[in-house]
Amino acid sequence: MDKSLLHHLFEGEINPSEIIGIHNDELLQANELRGNETMALFKKLPNITRADIERMEELADKAQGIYSRECFIYGFKLGALLIMEVLAGKDDLVRKKSE
Repeated sequence: MDKSLLHHLFEGEINPSEIIGIHNDELLQANELRGNETMALFKKLPNITRADIERMEELADKAQGIYSRECFIYGFKLGALLIMEVLAGKDDLVRKKSE
C-alpha cells in the first residue's frame, strides 16, 4: 500500500529544497557558470582574497536558502488559504433539492 502524502511529509521524505530546480536547465546552467567563474577568479587572486570570496559565497548561499524557505512558506500558506476559500463555497456546487 502506498503511503499518503501526509505520511511522507511526517517521515521527512518530502524535502522541496532537494527537489525544486533539479530539472531546470536554466538554473543548473546558471549555477555551473557561477561555479566556473568563481574558480577562474580564485586562480587570479591571492589566497587571502580567496577566503574572503569563499565567505561571501557562503553568505550568499545562506541568504538564498533563507529567502527560498520564506518563499516556500508564503506559497504554502497562500495555497492553503485558496483551498479554504474554495471549500467555503463548496455548497454552491451542489444543486439544492428545492431548485
